Amino acid sequence: MSNRKYCPFSRVVLFFMLGAVLAPAFVQAQNPFADFPQRVEAARKQWGAPGLAIAVVHKDQVVLAAGFGVRDVSTGEAVNEHTLFHVGSTTKAFTAVAAGLLVEEGRLAWNDKIIDHLPAFRVADPYVTRELTVLDLLTHRSGVQGTDLLWVTGLSSDQFLSRLVHAEQASSLRSQFEYNNGMYLIAGQLVGTVGGSSYADFVRKRLFQPLGMSRTTGPLHEIAQRENVAISHEVIDGKMTPIGLTDQYDAGGAGLFYSSVAEYASWLRMWLKEGKLGQKQILKPETVSMAFTPQMVIQQSLYPASQAAGVDLVSYGLGWFLHEYRGRRVNMHTGSIDGMSAIVGLMPEARVGVVVFINADHIELRHALMYETFDRALGGEFQDWSGELHSLYTSIAERSQERRARQLASLDSDAEAVLPLNDYAGSFRHELFGDLEITHQAGLLRVSVSRLLALDLKPAGSHRFLGYPLRRGFEDAPDSKKYGDPSLVQFEIGPDNRPRRVLMLGQEFERMREN
Repeated sequence: MSNRKYCPFSRVVLFFMLGAVLAPAFVQAQNPFADFPQRVEAARKQWGAPGLAIAVVHKDQVVLAAGFGVRDVSTGEAVNEHTLFHVGSTTKAFTAVAAGLLVEEGRLAWNDKIIDHLPAFRVADPYVTRELTVLDLLTHRSGVQGTDLLWVTGLSSDQFLSRLVHAEQASSLRSQFEYNNGMYLIAGQLVGTVGGSSYADFVRKRLFQPLGMSRTTGPLHEIAQRENVAISHEVIDGKMTPIGLTDQYDAGGAGLFYSSVAEYASWLRMWLKEGKLGQKQILKPETVSMAFTPQMVIQQSLYPASQAAGVDLVSYGLGWFLHEYRGRRVNMHTGSIDGMSAIVGLMPEARVGVVVFINADHIELRHALMYETFDRALGGEFQDWSGELHSLYTSIAERSQERRARQLASLDSDAEAVLPLNDYAGSFRHELFGDLEITHQAGLLRVSVSRLLALDLKPAGSHRFLGYPLRRGFEDAPDSKKYGDPSLVQFEIGPDNRPRRVLMLGQEFERMREN
């Protein structure tokens, strides 16, 4: 018989040692998002995002709401879950369900004609003017040409409506998916008119207030009065640089608001519970179902990330892109606007939703975090989406830079203008997009589109020029920082040996007659 004494302490030590080994695996099994914050921060650094905020809702609980990095690289102020970011086109879901609330009340119907509620509404095609419906606006099937250039002219939503009479058809009504921010601006005006207030006030009262989204705001001029706001950033001379607030556009129902992931978490919870938050029914289940019902098949996925995820069929509902991932339905939408990126994703079958805000434009880490969120909620192994998509988008960017370099190399940047520079100066007009002024001063041609957009022109052979857009706030900086990437500007010369037309920004502007 052994003479060793029984020592219960040794079993206690062994128990705690085993616990230390098994605890992480147990916690991960109980909470699939336990180590997600560490991976988010590592991915943020890998992608070079200045600041990022994320919230995850799982089984009606907010399992993660946190900020990473900084609001402004020049100040180093930290991002947290309450930091306000521009949410871009994720605003569109608010616009769609605001219309849905009016449908619930019988004040609007999905197939109502727009002109019956907005008599001033006109586009160039009389048939489309007469037949366009609420559902057409919200599903990007109007076929009306894109109108984003109107934003940089600084027009208000009301002025925008009056200019649409000159908008031609890019395709026939309801024939194909044509993403169109302008139609969502009109949808916002429709909501305000039928709802008896401004669009922003209607959404604030009927959605933000019942959801407890007290800091979510618009119009954008209100943002300057708020604290804890993320600043937009852009890579300039290879360095992430703050460029200010994205507050210059009246984006209306297309992309008006700033919000935080803490407040968007309530928005996610409502969708995942068929319009209910806590005991409060905010939307009828029928409205939720309508928003997530495919309305238009999209001919080709807009997102390389979804192609990498094996998505082979994408459709559009009301303010949501719809597709499948690992056999489950996904409802998602991105937002991108002047130095800000966003994504919102829902997987109702797994009872999970995620929102990501980033204060730099088109940092596609947002897709990676969405897909990893879904993987974690489904259990089992998850892919290294951050690594895979970083490689994919780096390759896409490199190919784009190579194409751009070839295009620039085909131009003669050392050439002199064919005509005296002053001969190119003058006033030019586009019926839809308005007037631009080309001036000659101190040996430099400048195109002024609005207070928000001006380009300096440098000869590139024949009657072609490279137009370098001036960056707001960098007017006194060296040229490398003063200008954004150039685009081609080309003049057509008339029989009088004077420019009769200028082609720029994808549009043709005709010379105005001189008095």
